[in-house]
Amino acid sequence: MVGGSAPMGKAENVQTKVYDHITVFLCVPLRTAVVMIGASSVFLGFCLLVDRVGTEDSLRQYVGGYTMRSRTVIGLVDFLGLFWGLLGIAGAWQLRSSYIKLFMGYQAVRLLAWIWMYFADLPLL
Repeated sequence: MVGGSAPMGKAENVQTKVYDHITVFLCVPLRTAVVMIGASSVFLGFCLLVDRVGTEDSLRQYVGGYTMRSRTVIGLVDFLGLFWGLLGIAGAWQLRSSYIKLFMGYQAVRLLAWIWMYFADLPLL
């Protein structure tokens, strides 16, 4: 360094922001997202418990379930979210990876049920 200036091409005072946690959508911490997904699963399961017909009718255009078989499968899987969602919330809250893995397994089964429901409903669309 001659004359008190840094040579061109070197950036000694560059500050970068380093995140020490994983985020969802670049802003929500992962644990918070797991709690939010679990809470929405519990809420949907509770709504199905209280008013199954009304909940299914209001969600059918978004989720599907036009045949009786697909409606039954999706309703059962979403109702089970009442229990699995509580497990996901507890796992995120207490930092229990085994609970989170079980909740992730439920979400995978739920996704497979949605894919099956899509192909079952496809002829009616």
